[in-house]
Amino acid sequence: MKNTRHSASNATIGFLLCCAVFWHGVAAPASGGSGTEPAAQASARAYRPPADTPATPSAFGARTPLLAVTTAGSRIVAVGLRGHIVYSDDVGRTWVQAKVPVETDLVSVCFPTPTLGWAVGHGGIVLGTSDGGKSWTRQFSGRQLNELADRHLQGKPDESEQTAPSLLDIWFDSPTKGTIVGTFGTVFRTDDGGKTWTSWTDRIDNPEKLHFYAVKGDGDFLYIAGEKGSVWRLDRRSQRWVSLPTGYSGTLFGLVVDGPKVVAFGMRGSAFLSENGGKSWAAVATQRGAGMTAGLRLANGDIVLGDQTGGFVRSRDGGRTFTPFGKDTRIPVFGLTQVEGGQLFSVGVLGVTAQTPR
Repeated sequence: MKNTRHSASNATIGFLLCCAVFWHGVAAPASGGSGTEPAAQASARAYRPPADTPATPSAFGARTPLLAVTTAGSRIVAVGLRGHIVYSDDVGRTWVQAKVPVETDLVSVCFPTPTLGWAVGHGGIVLGTSDGGKSWTRQFSGRQLNELADRHLQGKPDESEQTAPSLLDIWFDSPTKGTIVGTFGTVFRTDDGGKTWTSWTDRIDNPEKLHFYAVKGDGDFLYIAGEKGSVWRLDRRSQRWVSLPTGYSGTLFGLVVDGPKVVAFGMRGSAFLSENGGKSWAAVATQRGAGMTAGLRLANGDIVLGDQTGGFVRSRDGGRTFTPFGKDTRIPVFGLTQVEGGQLFSVGVLGVTAQTPR
């Protein structure tokens, strides 16, 4: 089954901030009724950086705002705001909150094997797990990634590198080879299973420091998508990223990859299909006007896209045409995954939802 192990959420930064405000309101403990200490003073006194604060246990379980979902073998793993990670071993009937060392918002998750997985998010956080997502360790933070990039560029960081980048997607070709992308053209690569990461920002022509929202691969093909309709493919020989102009000027949030066939999707219901490794592109009508924020290739080869209004479309012909399916949930779709047996799950501001393709 190709390309079903990982579907990351690539919602707009503004919407994520709204989600953060919502989650803070429902999850943060209320101040004491006696009110002997002003809330602002108590908050300042108790503040700890999210990257140094373990995720708070929550009674909401899988009903918290979640931004990405995938499978680790038969297990479902979803990540979201404030370091919240949940997993299910019974096809979504019950959920357990994982042990996570950060309260940073997590926006992407990938498992190249049933046990080895990684998650990334804001503040340059990289988390790793070796037990299928039950417990996680922090591998890198934004400051460490900036130091790596600084050394790689021989001590000549620009303004965008003075603050921690937001890491927006992660993909592993194998248990050892992985790629991370994020804001301001951030690209990092590992060849040793995440033990070390190297900045590949200088291996891609991106003078405008465009944000990268997605990285996806299949076999020898590995692609990045981002702002201004930009798509790049990794040239394995030169180990550099080759620009693949789509002719689109809006932002692309995601990719669905099947070797040389790739669907790039993004703002205002836009989708573009290439069947030759990105050499040429054709605009595809999705019959949706909202931003497409999640995509997945199913086990039978169908492609499903979800949008910011909770609507879904499906292609049965490799991305050439799309038709609506299912009911609009009216809840933005941030991630999609499929488990063995065919059940489809989506994640969004209200957590995990089971979907049934028809």
